[in-house]
Amino acid sequence: MTAYTELIKILARNMYTVKEAREKLSKKGEFCRSVIDEAVEKAISQKYLDDGKYAEIYIKKYEKTKGAAKIRQELKMRGVEVSTFSDNTEGAEKLARKYTDKQKLARALAYRGYSYDTIHKITNMRLD
Repeated sequence: MTAYTELIKILARNMYTVKEAREKLSKKGEFCRSVIDEAVEKAISQKYLDDGKYAEIYIKKYEKTKGAAKIRQELKMRGVEVSTFSDNTEGAEKLARKYTDKQKLARALAYRGYSYDTIHKITNMRLD
């Protein structure tokens, strides 16, 4: 089986970044680096691999539950550099309804990667 065929089988099950696709093929241990690079480049040219699309889908999926910093960090770990985008305060406001203590709310928002400005705005809005 060729590296490209194996890559298509991997991508049929789930969407991956270019970095993750390379890692998946490397873990198989059957293909050398140049063959993997060739298979990945072919998948990119045929639009089976697209880091931009991956980032867009990932952001839409998690923007209501995670802050921009956390999303950026997770995408970076997956090999995708994203341009700036801001926190979605809808998720922060929803989380704020669960807390009555200002410090606990601030900690929960920080843990989820919300910016200081968003944390300050939400804690002052909800608990003052």
